[in-house]
Amino acid sequence: MNNLVTIGPISTSTWAGNFRGQADVLGETLWFESADAPLAASPEAFATAMLMPTLAKRCNLFVSDPVCPIWNSQIPQVANLLRRWWNYPVHIPWTRTTAGSNTQPNSNVGLLFTGGADSFFSLLHSPQKIQSLIYVLDYDVPPQAPTRFSNFEPHLRMIARELGLRTILVRSNLRRHAAFRGPAWQETHGAALIAVGHLLRETIGTLVVSSSHPRSAPENWGTHWDLDPLWSSSYLKVVHFGEETRRSEKIRMIVDDSLAQRFLRPCWENPPNGLNCSDCEKCVRTQLVIARWGDLSKFSAFDHAQSLADRLKGIKRIPRANRLLSYTDCQNAQLPPGCHEALAKLIRRSHRYFLRKKITRSVARVIWPKAFWRKLRAA
Repeated sequence: MNNLVTIGPISTSTWAGNFRGQADVLGETLWFESADAPLAASPEAFATAMLMPTLAKRCNLFVSDPVCPIWNSQIPQVANLLRRWWNYPVHIPWTRTTAGSNTQPNSNVGLLFTGGADSFFSLLHSPQKIQSLIYVLDYDVPPQAPTRFSNFEPHLRMIARELGLRTILVRSNLRRHAAFRGPAWQETHGAALIAVGHLLRETIGTLVVSSSHPRSAPENWGTHWDLDPLWSSSYLKVVHFGEETRRSEKIRMIVDDSLAQRFLRPCWENPPNGLNCSDCEKCVRTQLVIARWGDLSKFSAFDHAQSLADRLKGIKRIPRANRLLSYTDCQNAQLPPGCHEALAKLIRRSHRYFLRKKITRSVARVIWPKAFWRKLRAA
């Protein structure tokens, strides 16, 4: 790849009932499509999506269409955050700017919605009055499985219909585009999602992004209360919501909602016969917290053929230390039969795993202080 990433020309079109926004990026078309809402020829959308991969490759960014001066003025702050969090280079790619617009932002509010606990909490408790639920299909389906489709769309439309909201489903080739490859999805997904908000500026003027982590346990992540608002422009205000509340508390606040009971979707496995696989660590953790606060049997979104205790036994270990609190908080709660013993054993074997991992990393720092440590951190 050369030292210049050029975005443009940017254009929009309609074909077979679909709205499309597209741009040439390094000789390959980057596109977004929706049959539910028009897409604007927004340079901020494509620049937001491509900024982090451009920085990571130490390239310059050139956008053929002028970008909003408000958006452009916040890029140095974005770059400083990325440098502090993930050691991105101290390099501000150059973009074109334009005079401010007199156009008033649309008054409607859109929520990025995946059906998870964070999304449902925002839907039910955001002070912003939500008018549209936005779901990006091709971000949910990994690029290594482009023929695999999510079965969440009909459920999303049912949720929106029952609440009188608009559904906006978007597709894109962003995750498969050559110029986007490089940084981890956990770093780039927030900008990729907010880019869709910029494309929808004719339909929404405010985009609500649900928090993934609380302020009480901060983690550098692609969606973050410090980062998300910096992607705003004169056309689109980006609001990060939910960071004051831990996920366990979010579940407590949605556990009695009938829509959440029918459609809660923490799972990313996209199983063919349901919303959730019910067996992965994230599914089991969510069911455990639900059982702590309410009646798990009411949640038809999960398969109840197997007991929660058996599912806890099936988890080899908790994969990350920052998830331990969700489990330990449930130890003194009233849980279904057999869960306390299974939970205690899971926590014990996870502690042993984290201890071994800590010792391994400490030894690696001493013996291989640079190269080997970088490999471990990337693992």
